[in-house]
Amino acid sequence: EGRCRGTRKDFSQFLRIAFGSGAELETQLLIAKKLSFGPEIGYNKVNDQLGEVMRILNAMIHKLNQPPKS
Repeated sequence: EGRCRGTRKDFSQFLRIAFGSGAELETQLLIAKKLSFGPEIGYNKVNDQLGEVMRILNAMIHKLNQPPKS
């Protein structure tokens, strides 16, 4: 969806929205863990996967915000 937005600026904005959604999920995972929903190991696995996705999104955002090479 985001890649078809047309411009680098639009795609970058889409990635920032996705990053914000990831941060919201991180908060929800912390709350669920504190309230003891599900096994502890499940939280660690999901949190690790979310961290990887967040790093990828951050790298993509950073790369898109650099001036294009001529």
